[in-house]
Amino acid sequence: MLTPIFDPGFSASSFGFRLGRNAHQAIQQVQRYVKDGNTVAVDIDLAKFFDTVNHDVLMNIIGRTIHDKALLALIGRYLRAGVLVGEHIEPSDMGTPQAGPMSPPSANILLNELDHELERRGHRFARYADDMVILVKTQRAGERVMQSLTRVSEGRLKAQNQPRQKQGGEDERMRLSGLHHRSGQNPLAGKEAGSVQAPGEGTHRQKLRGQWGSG
Repeated sequence: MLTPIFDPGFSASSFGFRLGRNAHQAIQQVQRYVKDGNTVAVDIDLAKFFDTVNHDVLMNIIGRTIHDKALLALIGRYLRAGVLVGEHIEPSDMGTPQAGPMSPPSANILLNELDHELERRGHRFARYADDMVILVKTQRAGERVMQSLTRVSEGRLKAQNQPRQKQGGEDERMRLSGLHHRSGQNPLAGKEAGSVQAPGEGTHRQKLRGQWGSG
């Protein structure tokens, strides 16, 4: 219902939950930026994004495009319908069920605000749902981007973000929603969300895993 209305306005660097787009394309875009010398990655994974979507912020954004009051009321009722906990329905004042039909468009509609802010600032990035990688040339630039993104995500979007900074070595890798871009032969291992790191130089391998499948 919402995707056909909003999709034309989504960023070209948004690859999740969109017809004809997938995580492999996102990684290919990241690879191009790395080859261009943007070897420091700011990896953003918004903490519990689907559970903490701010209904008021989301509805305000939707209301800029949709002016039909009946449709807006229907969307609002769906968001506030609650979730099944055991045998009881508990009311919800934030978040969307991650397996629900509103979750994919909600993620893209809300985080499209962040996408366009990055584009306005001239940053190179790729986003897949609530996972985002921004590529810059220096560690200092990465730290500045991390600080500014925290202000935008937590301030304007009311989204939870827990940034940590890390300078990677030659065996570091970047994660994009379960899609791993790395060098060397070390096993895949979990990386703390919201870090700054430098990809290695060797032969890159990709592995796609996680709830979104192979795209």
